[in-house]
Amino acid sequence: MPKGLRIGAVAALLLGLAGLQPAAAQDSPVHLRGQLTSANDNGFEMTTDEGKSATVGYSEHVGIFTVSEAAVSDIKDGQFVGITSIESGGERVAIEVHIFDDSLRGLGEGHYPWDLMDTDNMMTNANVAEIESVSDGQTLQVDYKLENNAPGSQTIRVPDDATVVNLFPADMSLMKPGETVFVIAQAQEDGSYMALAVVVGQDGVVPPM
Repeated sequence: MPKGLRIGAVAALLLGLAGLQPAAAQDSPVHLRGQLTSANDNGFEMTTDEGKSATVGYSEHVGIFTVSEAAVSDIKDGQFVGITSIESGGERVAIEVHIFDDSLRGLGEGHYPWDLMDTDNMMTNANVAEIESVSDGQTLQVDYKLENNAPGSQTIRVPDDATVVNLFPADMSLMKPGETVFVIAQAQEDGSYMALAVVVGQDGVVPPM
């Protein structure tokens, strides 16, 4: 991916993540999850997990990303990760972990509400500061900076059955009918959407976001 496009892609995804935090409802990006039914250089059609059809165009600096399969053992000190977690039994427990390519370090940094499931869940994008092995996985201490640049930290248990993927930049050649996508988009007045960022599956690996 050319350097200029990568910078634009990162900015787009940052904007999408920031939109999950308090903002004017009409301006907040939305999440679309589903399968591609068609795609071209201008955008794509998809069927969402709710069974609805969506027409999505590309914003000027849309970011295209993809995932590959990983394991809990691939999580290492110093990595930048995104963790979707829930509160369970008095501790925070990971449902999924995204290991970011180092070129994406700092993307959406922080700890904020997410919408993966009906149960209250959070996204934590942060640096892995400490790893402790436990009987059924790992416990991570992750550190991040808040909006006011103050430090933040979470302790999150990652069980062996958590979904773990690598996340890295890609290009539109992966946008093919039948592939599963996670889309951060802006709703348009005509009912269509404008994609800020797309995470597309490949080789049978589904974006778990």
